[in-house]
Formats: sequence, structure tokens, C-alpha cells
Amino acid sequence: TLAGGIAHDFNNLLTAIFGQITLAQKKLAPSHPSFKNLEKTQATIERAQKIAGQLLSLTKGWEPIKETVDLKTILPLIAELDLSGSKVKAIYYFPEENYLVEGDKVQLEQAFSNIILNAKEAMPGGGTLTISLNHKSIKESSETLPSLPQGDYIYLEIKDTGIGIDREVLNKIFDPYFSTKKTGSGLGLAIVHSIIEKHKGFIFVESEKGKGTTFKIYLPASSEKKLASQRAKKTQEHSLKKARILFLDDEEVLQETFKELLESYGYEVETASTGEEALEKYKKALEENKPFHVTIMDLTIPGGMGGKEVIPHILALNPEALCIISSGYSHDPVLANYQDYGFKAALQKPFEIEKLLELLDNLL
Repeated sequence: TLAGGIAHDFNNLLTAIFGQITLAQKKLAPSHPSFKNLEKTQATIERAQKIAGQLLSLTKGWEPIKETVDLKTILPLIAELDLSGSKVKAIYYFPEENYLVEGDKVQLEQAFSNIILNAKEAMPGGGTLTISLNHKSIKESSETLPSLPQGDYIYLEIKDTGIGIDREVLNKIFDPYFSTKKTGSGLGLAIVHSIIEKHKGFIFVESEKGKGTTFKIYLPASSEKKLASQRAKKTQEHSLKKARILFLDDEEVLQETFKELLESYGYEVETASTGEEALEKYKKALEENKPFHVTIMDLTIPGGMGGKEVIPHILALNPEALCIISSGYSHDPVLANYQDYGFKAALQKPFEIEKLLELLDNLL
């Protein structure tokens, strides 16, 4: 789609900017005056990333890139950020240790953020936002939950004490471009609905004028027992590696940025602009007994072989090859179902170096 294509190009640029900011920060002490400026720049770019994500979530073929997400961890962080500067107080009810779902973390964060921002606007003089999580088991379909198959779900309630929504408006709030506000696109809640639906979940809303509104969300519970946050090594000090990496991307600025970044963490990096060049380098490295430990490939290379076309050739040469697929197109099924194509992981652009380092730490 046109929106998907624009978002892809936009995400490529954002990935390069993220990388350049990290490179600049590595050369400065945290006490340096410019360090703070770079942090603010990064926060602004993250907002731009969310806008691109909103565009993609409304495109027809968009598919979430799934990882194990603990809602108990991400919801307070989102609420704290979105409610800062307001008179709204957040209360959390999370009685159990964790609430895991398989989902696209960025998109789920966007959905929850849109609901929380809506709630904040409904309480201009202040109020209370109650966020609750529970485990629920659906045994049979009901009138309230007609589209949910049987199974285990995480049930999320986001309840405000705001002005409420008129009854006649209530069944239109998830319609694209519908808004009662003078400003904004009217896409916020349509995006929320699209994201929850893509995650095979269900959302509905209850409201009483003058008393407040409650958003009720069901998301399929993850069978994953191990927390993604425990697997991830989110630390500024990643162990220095001596592994060899082949980086395939047609964007020269991305090649240069990630070569410099990864080499600063001890990796040995070679780059390629085309699938054919990447395959040639991979073969040569095997012949010289200096194999690449990981290959990172862009999904789409204009006019040539991208990651999807290259990986069968690499796996034919080395069935144990560790390959990561990367793309600014989140709607491509290869990214959502990367294991089916032989990849060990997927990276949705834009991504920060920390995300890539975590993946490499886990793979190697």
C-alpha cells in the first residue's frame, strides 16, 4: 500500500537517525551538555516512530510482529508518561506476578497510550484512572464477547472518572475519522480497535455521562512461561563479542552506521548492498574458514534479491545459519512469521542498537 511504502522509507531513515544518535552519545560523557539534547532528540524521534506505526496499523495487510509482552510491566510506564503534567492519578490493580501476551510491543503500547490520553482529556480538572489486569478463561461465547474463541485471556480494564460519553456516540467511537473533539484526526480509537483485532483480541466500552468511561480489553494469554524481560539483557554494558556479522541493506547510511556501532561493541562486520553480493561474501567466508556467525538481512532490496530470496541459499550452504530479517514494512507476512522462512529473529525498523544487541546476545 501507499501508506506502507511511505512508512517503510520513513522507518529506514529513523533507524539511521537512532544509530547516529547512539554513536554520538557513545563519544560523550553523560554530564556533557549535548548528551541531554541527544536524549531529547531521541524522544522526539520515538514520537515520529509512533506516527509511522499508526499509519501501518491502519493498512490492510499489517501483521503484528510478536514477542512475549508482560502487560504489568508496560502499562505503568505508559500511564506515567502520558499522565505527566496532569492532575490525573493512576491506580493499578495487578494481583498476580505477570500478565503475558504474545504481541507487537510497540503497537500494543500505542493502543494503550491512545486510550490513556483519551481518558486524560476526559478529566481536564483531574480525576482517577484505574488500570486493572486479570486472568480470565472463556468457556463459551456470549452476547458480550461474540467473537472470542474458547481459551485463556488477559483481561484489561482502563477506567476513568471523566465526563463520560453520550449513549448515541458510544457505538461510533471506533469508527475511523469519528471525533467529538475540535482537534485531532479522529483516528486514535480506530487505531486501538485495529491493533486489538489484529492481536485476536476484543475491545468494548461502557460509559455513563458525568461518571466516567471504562475500556474493557481481552487479549489471548501467552503460553510462554519465561518472561521476555528476563530473557532480554537490557543493559548499557553488553559483553564484547568477537563474532563476525554480515549486514545486508541497500541503504548506505544504515550500512555505515551499524558497521561502526557493532564494531564499537567488538563485532567484526562486513556489509553488502545486494543479495547477490551478500551471498558471494557468505560463500567466500565459508571457503576461507572465517564463517559469519550472524547474517542480518533487509527484507526488500529494490531490483534484486532481498532477505527472503537469499536465506534459502544460505541455509543450503549452512543449515545451522543464524539469520535475522529486518524491514520497515511491518505488513509483510515474512516479518510476522519469520521462523517459517528459516530466520531466527525479526527486527522491525526503526530499531535502536539496544534491541539488536539483545538479539545478538540471545543468539550467540
